[in-house]
Amino acid sequence: VAQILIYFGVVDEITLIVALLHDMPEHIGVKFLEEIEGSYGKEIADNVRLLTRIKGQKFEEYCEGILQKLRAVLVKMADRIHNLRNMVKRIGTGPFFTKNRLHRQETETEDCIIPMAEKAMILYPEDAKVINCMLDEIKKAIQMAKMILE
Repeated sequence: VAQILIYFGVVDEITLIVALLHDMPEHIGVKFLEEIEGSYGKEIADNVRLLTRIKGQKFEEYCEGILQKLRAVLVKMADRIHNLRNMVKRIGTGPFFTKNRLHRQETETEDCIIPMAEKAMILYPEDAKVINCMLDEIKKAIQMAKMILE
């Protein structure tokens, strides 16, 4: 995810640290957020918190929350690019890379991630260019997913 951000010219240290830590609370536990804040500070922890989906939370609500911070939006977009690319490359290679999962990611992306990115371009006009470039990449990945799912 950090490499994707760098590719798109996002080299802000805080954003890259958020990218490296964004999945940790979901894998280690939400209490890990306290450790993140203690080790990396409130700004990084707040962004990671926005990127941590609470069990039972609707995906639409989750994406709306991410809009609170530009860094969280950029990391989520890079994460979705990464996820879609991996799913497309590895489809059928194991229990994680299934057509059902790819279809779910494609639907979530079209229903929530793309609208989130479009709103972000309005909320953060100074960063609209990078958001739009990342959005174009997401749309390309969606097209690849659709070809596989047909």
